Amino acid sequence: MKPSEIAAFSRVLDSRIWIRNNARVMGSPIYLRTARERRNWTQQQLERESGVAQNTISKLENSPRARPSYAIVDNLARALGVHPSTLRFGPDPHPDDDEDPPSSARRHHHATS
Repeated sequence: MKPSEIAAFSRVLDSRIWIRNNARVMGSPIYLRTARERRNWTQQQLERESGVAQNTISKLENSPRARPSYAIVDNLARALGVHPSTLRFGPDPHPDDDEDPPSSARRHHHATS
């Protein structure tokens, strides 16, 4: 396992431990809405992809007091292609700078060097 993979795995474990110990499951409703809108999906489309009822999605997007189950957050995150912690806490403000760039970025870098 690469050091960057170990670090990423450690962050996931740390976030899951923090989540289990934290009373709130869902962060700001804006995180869910933003992730959905980035895909240009309606709530109905997200319902079809995630299996989470549209009225539940609406409640989550409009109520800062919503407390969905972990399963709902995980289903929404999987459908949206984001990590569940993104829906709970927002995007990572400090993405890893030491991780390898995607292979396409490496090819582009070598082609322009």
